[in-house]
Amino acid sequence: MRKRERMEIHEISIASVYLSPLLLYALFALPITYGVRYMIHRYKLSRFIWHEMLFIVALYVIIFSIITLLSPL
Repeated sequence: MRKRERMEIHEISIASVYLSPLLLYALFALPITYGVRYMIHRYKLSRFIWHEMLFIVALYVIIFSIITLLSPL
């Protein structure tokens, strides 16, 4: 039986300031969410969305989760 690999999060040093990678993932997820939101409005798919702000928050959480799971850190 194989041992499970432990997922560890290590801080990232930027100009001698340690930052959590989750902060960077959250900042990286914002423009992607806005891009998807723009495409939804551009192609008028927002008419199928019942509660738009709830949808945007859920979309952000999904994108943030995908980025976090795919990250090598």
